[in-house]
Amino acid sequence: MRNLGTNGVFQSTHTINADCPFILKMNKDGSLKWFTYFLSERSHSFPKGFDVDDEGNTYISYDTDQLNAATPGAYQEQLAPDEYSNYFSRDLLITKINNQGSRIWATYYGGNHNENNMGLHLDKLNDVLYIIGNTKSKDLIHPSNTIDPTEDVIVRESAGLLIKFDTEGNYIWSSYTLMPLTSFALSNNGDLVLAGANNNATQNSPQFESTTGFFRLSSYSKDFNLNWTRGFLGEGNGGHKLKLDNNNNNNNIIVGGITYSRTEIATENAYSPTYQFELDKYSSFLKKYDQNGSEIFGTYIGAEGFTDVSAIEIGLNNEIYLVGNASSENKILYGNTRHFMGTSRERSSNFTDNFATLLKFSENGQPIWGMMYGDEIGQQAFSSIAIDNTTKDIVVGGYSNANYFNTTPNGYQPYPFIPVGFQRDIDQGLMVLFNETENEFNIKFSGEQCDITSIVLTAEGATNYTWYDNNWNIVGNSAVLRPTAEGHYTCKFEHQGNEGYINYYVRITSPNTPPSPVITVLPEITAYCFVDLIAPKAISACGEEIIATTTRTHLDSPGSYQITWLYTDNFGNTFSQNQQVNILSEVELIPANIVLTICENNEIGYNLTSILPNLPDADYKFYADYMDLVNQISIQNPSNFINTENYEFILIEGVLTNGCRFTQEIKLEVNPKPFITPITKTICDTQNDGFINIDLSNLANEISDDQSAIIKFYLDQYFQNQITSTQRITHNQTIYYKIIEQNGCENSSTITFELTNYNVLTTNTFTICKELDTFGIFDLATKKAEIASLLNSNQSNIYFYKTLRDAQNGVNPLSENYINEDGLSIIYASSSTDTACKTLIEIPLQENIIPTIILEDVYYKCKDSELTITLNDNYDEIIWSNGNSGLTSNLTQPGTYEVTVKNNECYTTKTFEIKDYSPINYTYLYDGNRITFTLINDTKVSIDQRNWIQNNFILEP
Repeated sequence: MRNLGTNGVFQSTHTINADCPFILKMNKDGSLKWFTYFLSERSHSFPKGFDVDDEGNTYISYDTDQLNAATPGAYQEQLAPDEYSNYFSRDLLITKINNQGSRIWATYYGGNHNENNMGLHLDKLNDVLYIIGNTKSKDLIHPSNTIDPTEDVIVRESAGLLIKFDTEGNYIWSSYTLMPLTSFALSNNGDLVLAGANNNATQNSPQFESTTGFFRLSSYSKDFNLNWTRGFLGEGNGGHKLKLDNNNNNNNIIVGGITYSRTEIATENAYSPTYQFELDKYSSFLKKYDQNGSEIFGTYIGAEGFTDVSAIEIGLNNEIYLVGNASSENKILYGNTRHFMGTSRERSSNFTDNFATLLKFSENGQPIWGMMYGDEIGQQAFSSIAIDNTTKDIVVGGYSNANYFNTTPNGYQPYPFIPVGFQRDIDQGLMVLFNETENEFNIKFSGEQCDITSIVLTAEGATNYTWYDNNWNIVGNSAVLRPTAEGHYTCKFEHQGNEGYINYYVRITSPNTPPSPVITVLPEITAYCFVDLIAPKAISACGEEIIATTTRTHLDSPGSYQITWLYTDNFGNTFSQNQQVNILSEVELIPANIVLTICENNEIGYNLTSILPNLPDADYKFYADYMDLVNQISIQNPSNFINTENYEFILIEGVLTNGCRFTQEIKLEVNPKPFITPITKTICDTQNDGFINIDLSNLANEISDDQSAIIKFYLDQYFQNQITSTQRITHNQTIYYKIIEQNGCENSSTITFELTNYNVLTTNTFTICKELDTFGIFDLATKKAEIASLLNSNQSNIYFYKTLRDAQNGVNPLSENYINEDGLSIIYASSSTDTACKTLIEIPLQENIIPTIILEDVYYKCKDSELTITLNDNYDEIIWSNGNSGLTSNLTQPGTYEVTVKNNECYTTKTFEIKDYSPINYTYLYDGNRITFTLINDTKVSIDQRNWIQNNFILEP
């Protein structure tokens, strides 16, 4: 619409055929004070931030691509050019409008790519504005005390953006943030709380190292120093709204939004612990954290269909007010909400669309009252709220495309604007004033809906009553109204200075119309053991309640059943509904093969109750063994069961409300903690500064081979001061680290750093063989190629040294044919071309003794006999030339043989000969006088066969 502007405002007309932002101010009686359009030549300006100071000045933030929107002399007078095109980028636009609708100042803020606006907040105490958003610009200039360094945004697709202006439009400060932002809040002491998308758990503050989440909640001091940061909420969440409970300076953090998550929302004793999600629909949630980031409570809002939370406000006594929309009244309607002005308790037909919602919770997250607003034939939603704790007024803003149940006859625009050719579905802005003063205003219905002449609407609880029809014509001035036609009726109540409106829709139906079920689609029922079905209800055309009938309501055999319910009214009209019922055996109550694990040396026991959220609702108890089960002696602390008796299994028994019960075993296992040891890390101080800067994450592979493990580094033994960036390390400094494996088991140890002006690498052991009681001789030239490869040097530049000091200083090099007279076990090598931070090679020396074989050179045996030769010592390996192995060898043939033995990679070989004895044992010579005998083949002779000799002898006459 182009003609809504009032006189004397900034922009009273709108000539472009496109959407245009606007700002308006209403009087408390519902009349318009002023209305102004705001620019929009290009139809791409979106106001998303709004706040008002005590003088009535309004501050608004946009993201826009509209030219010439800033005032002369502004911080940024024009849009920034886009680096990727010939057009301008989308920038933020911040403006101030005075109490009369005139613009005071406006400025752009942006860079070489797009910015989008997520909100504006006025710090009334310090007269400054905080604007949050997200940006893809890489050329924004920020001061030195930023939350996130400028260069970090280059590696991210989009970064969060926090900007600070004073209330006169002067730039003060800005920064990228660790995450794209969704919302912002400011505490009494000046702390900033930011929420946004960031699932990097390594950024968590130490006290929240175990928290996870797809989003991040962070607190910063007024000087922009980080107080704490933590992950929160699962991936299926969004649209966060932050509000701080600043009463009594407790600065609790209230978070509301939408969620698709089935977990991580509700805490113990939540008013709505579960939610029945529809396909592709979401729920809303409410969470509360203390000023230090610890969760106080969490709950879903509503219980089924879909709900949304669009804005939050805090009451005088820390109550929490929420506005949004919902499709079902389940856990939305609470309390006697008739005391609100404008409450639409009766709508034109059954719930099939979404209604605006207004709810009030206690500071502990329990509902005090809740209401739904609007007409079912359209869509309504509240998106903003403000409360006056003195007058108990509650003002909400939102939209609606319905024709009824949204306005009052005294409103600025009591009728929806419907362009030519449209019947509905045109969204209209909506502003409603409620008052929380208690009253007894009410409308009672009597009569039959199929007979208009019988219907009577009776108002009560007030002194004066005024009735209006669809067109806001006055049709009655007493408590009783007899409607003459179907349609929308509104009653104005006046009593002792209070007034309010209640709407009622009179529907006329035919007596021939079949009954209408209260529940359009009966839910599928799944029960264990048996079920007694409760008959559903329907409403007849005349408004009578009808209870359905069926052939069988008690089912006690496992199986699937389709139950047909029949409704019959007084006129004989019928309607039937089918309902699916599944009866499960008790053995399906608790699944088999349940395994619970804890970590080795964990001071916390098994949380037996952790399996309960995945089980049907029942009364569950745990027992240490079957004897305890029989005697009904249950485990008293199942959330922290210490297995002192080392049970392999414990038992769980579930008992349903219908008495169905089942018992199952739970296996208990212990995961070992990660194996790690203290590490001493020697690092070269190349500049000889006495310190080095090191990225500790590069040491992960030296700590553990488990690539999936999380390793965190800390400055202190209490693991409070986590190291998340490059760290300066000094000589003999100890760093503490903690490793957390995927199964949650963790261990901790230390890394002690030693700084030197050289590096030491260790090469393979240089091993030689030598004779016993001799010096080892090492041919160092054979080691040069290996050393040169390690040092990336030429072999001609490689030298060897006895000591580390000689190697450092390059003095007293060894001969390449080194005789180890000193019995050294290590020598060193280096390259003569190394200068600063030399790399030295440590060479372990190993001298092995050549084994000794004690054997004769020649052995005799009788012909055709076998000779066994046995070695005198054990060896690592023995090889005989005849193919035998082991200490002994059996030889049958004369000849030359070898035996080779090995000890510690050193070999030696012995050659020996085997001979057969000759059959001739002696020879003689007769010279005519005497006979000379010569003995051969070891032959011995004896005169008395006792004394044998091996000497030659002579016989004479």
